[in-house]
Formats: sequence, C-alpha cells, structure tokens
Amino acid sequence: MKTFAARFEAIASPTSLLRAWRAYASGKRRRPAVARFAVDAERRVLDLADALAAGRYRPRMPRLLPIRDPKTRLIAVAPVGDRVVQRAVYDALAPDFQRGFTGDTFACLPGRGSHRALLCFLDGMRRYRYVLHLDIARYFPSVDHATLRGLLAARLRDRRIVDLIDRQLDAAAVERRRG
Repeated sequence: MKTFAARFEAIASPTSLLRAWRAYASGKRRRPAVARFAVDAERRVLDLADALAAGRYRPRMPRLLPIRDPKTRLIAVAPVGDRVVQRAVYDALAPDFQRGFTGDTFACLPGRGSHRALLCFLDGMRRYRYVLHLDIARYFPSVDHATLRGLLAARLRDRRIVDLIDRQLDAAAVERRRG
C-alpha cells in the first residue's frame, strides 16, 4: 500500500491556513458565522496555526442542523475555525489520494462535479439496458471510524496528521451518538 509523506507543517503553517480560510469562505461571506470569523480572520488563523503547532488544537462540537432536501436529515455543522483546519488537511492530502480514484469519482472534485456525473450517467444509459439505483440511508454516519482511522494511519507517515484527523473524527462522532 502506498504511503504519503504529507507534512504536518504544510497543514499547520499560517500560509496554508490562510489559503484554506479563503477557499472555505469563498461564496459564504454573508453567512453570520463566516462573517464573524472574517472580522478578525488573520488573528484567528494565526491562533489556529499556534494551537496546531503546539498540539493544543481541539475541534469543537459541531452544531446539529436538520435539513430537508428533499428528505429530512440531520447534518453536523462544524465551527468555522474547524472547517478551516479541515480544508487545510484536505488541501495537503487530496492530491495524493485523488490519484488513486477511479474515473467515475465525481463528488467535490475540480472538474468532476455533478454536471460531469450526469454526462457519465447519460452515457451509461445509452450503453446499458439496466440501471441499479441505490440510496444508502445514513451513509456517512454509518462509516466505521475505527476502520477509517486504520486505513488512513496505514497511508500517512506523519503521526501528527493522523492524530489531527482522529481528533476531527472524534468531534464529528456527535452525529453518530445522537443519530
């Protein structure tokens, strides 16, 4: 199994956290929580960088929010600072992980969004007679975190990144406990 040499410093640096903040905030600046963070974003990003470097960073409990789109479900909304850290982790790890994805992976990837997924689906409809439609109920809350942690730990060399992801998974487990 291929391991990745992502560096914790690439995640915890103020530069990468500021870049992650800008990417996260894009198109969301009118949301109250994002606007509050934006008022003093540079200081908050520096505080996050200091907390990460010192090993003091702990994600906060997410807010549970029921949404209806089209069916009612419960989502966990992490605080803005935690979303910035999540984005920095994503930015550091995504290039290595995405190289191993199949050509039929579409979710949240640049150039591979819902429009490309629809085109792939339409192509499949033309080529195949039958379609299997699946909707896995409560998929993300059902993912076994112990298995996920093991898979990530086997591929990541920097133990500090694994510990950071573990803390993020622990904070996100609130939905599993309440759901």
